[in-house]
Amino acid sequence: MKVSTVQKKKRATKQRILEESRQLFFRSGFSKVAMEEVADRLGMSKKTLYDYFPSKEGLFQEVIRLQMEEVDAKLDAIYRRRDINPLEKLKLLTSFISGLFGRMNSVVIHDLRRSAPDLCKQVENHREERLRTDFANLIREGRNKNFFRRDVDERLFLFIYSRICETILHPDLLAGLPFDPSQVFEATM
Repeated sequence: MKVSTVQKKKRATKQRILEESRQLFFRSGFSKVAMEEVADRLGMSKKTLYDYFPSKEGLFQEVIRLQMEEVDAKLDAIYRRRDINPLEKLKLLTSFISGLFGRMNSVVIHDLRRSAPDLCKQVENHREERLRTDFANLIREGRNKNFFRRDVDERLFLFIYSRICETILHPDLLAGLPFDPSQVFEATM
């Protein structure tokens, strides 16, 4: 089935809305961004924006879904690499995740928890599942190839890594320290 020009244009417009909204949300946080601001930045009317996304919450949810898909694709690409050893994969993963947190204002994470607790829980469950599966496989691979210690229980390593990620996602826990989330992640890994 051939996609019409109108359908292509609608998809491109929706993608543009998502990209611009992501920049705004990640810089200012959910509660500080108004739909009018998004529309203005895109050079469109609020009516047109609402035709694509009936609510700010729906737009935010779609932005988070898109972000999760893109993060998953990048993580999968790192996990699949066969040209590097497990330790190098871990360093690449750490660098990627650190950069991800560096681009996010801590207000976004706080807003996600406060304004969209169900969505926040969904993101946290997804993160935990990725840790239990992909990261655990990486640890096993590293242990089998003698890159990681065999005497440390895999569950302990996963627990520590998971708590580091969780701490970074709770900006209030880092509030008293002179570090941003990406610096904490780099320093602990």
